[in-house]
Amino acid sequence: MEERVNRVYSGMKYMKILPVLFCVFCLTGCYETENEIGETTETSSEGETEGTTLQESYANESENEEITQINEEEENSDESDSIEKIEKYKIPEQSFDVYLDDWGEVTFVSCKPSPDELNDWKVASFYLIRDEQILYKFPYRFENNCSRGYIGSYASVGAVGFRDINDDKKEDIIIITYYYSGAGPTGMVPRPGVTIYLAGENEFYLAMDMIEDVEENIVEKDRTIENIYNYLQQKEEGLAEK
Repeated sequence: MEERVNRVYSGMKYMKILPVLFCVFCLTGCYETENEIGETTETSSEGETEGTTLQESYANESENEEITQINEEEENSDESDSIEKIEKYKIPEQSFDVYLDDWGEVTFVSCKPSPDELNDWKVASFYLIRDEQILYKFPYRFENNCSRGYIGSYASVGAVGFRDINDDKKEDIIIITYYYSGAGPTGMVPRPGVTIYLAGENEFYLAMDMIEDVEENIVEKDRTIENIYNYLQQKEEGLAEK
């Protein structure tokens, strides 16, 4: 009887220990699983982040390359001051090989506006060129080189003269350009406008005071290079006497 009781007691002890062992086993397995999942998730997350960063980097680099290429193509397509366009629209009879102080032997080129520019009221442009290189572009008389609202639409360049207007031993430039006013019965008869450039140090200045003075005091039919030069010389001499 006592032996039987001891067996029952031992069985009961085993049954009490078994659930404890089972719980310990489960907890240990769960902890290991958590660690494995955590490590896997962390590795996966880093891999995805790195991959995404590289993809974004390559995408940005490709986008920058495309933008740079587009900008280069736009610059190459812009012929506003290219030798090719200047040669295409050059006015031979008003372009001259000259020697200018600070510049040496150069070609002064008068360039008429292209058909598209004419529609936008653009007028002639002027350049100094040597060995197919643009050395200098003269400043425009009108804002954005557009004569709309000023004197009329461009017709032609009538004359170019190189004279030392202000006696500084440098050649200045007088240009007569013709325009259509489009007003009145003589609106389509070209009218002469005057542009005057005074030589500076490696540049030319638009002499607006002289231009306004000439156009106010010399009637259109008398606007020639010689008449303009003589008038300005007399003004200079008169100022010198005072």
